[in-house]
Amino acid sequence: MLSFYFCSGQEKIDEKAAVGDLKLADENFRNGNFEGALDEYLVLIKKDQGNEKLNYRIGVCYLNTDIDKTKAIAYLEKIKGSTSEEDVKYLLGRAYQFALQFEDAINMFTKYKQEGKGSSANKKEADIQLQYCINAKELIKF
Repeated sequence: MLSFYFCSGQEKIDEKAAVGDLKLADENFRNGNFEGALDEYLVLIKKDQGNEKLNYRIGVCYLNTDIDKTKAIAYLEKIKGSTSEEDVKYLLGRAYQFALQFEDAINMFTKYKQEGKGSSANKKEADIQLQYCINAKELIKF
């Protein structure tokens, strides 16, 4: 009887883990635990793939971990034209850089600069990243 109860309790833990916890994900995100937040957000996005906040946060998480940063592209592309997040084009440009898609990165950084929105740190950084992309394109030629 005791072992049966133990198994039953284990199923509840696994079931809860498969549900995803938005509160925990947001807390991890705020505290800079991007891997912990990513685990929860990836479970949650399966139920609501069009959710802007989840797509944005997943993109940010990928870019702030040592996990394959290019995975951020799919999530940020979904919302680049419809989100209120002002830095999404800058972040997408960074993701394109990691994927060595320098022309796409240049386009995103240029659009980001033209809009004139976003954090002041990212606005300054966009100029630097744009130059890195131009340099990389030239170096690849040789």
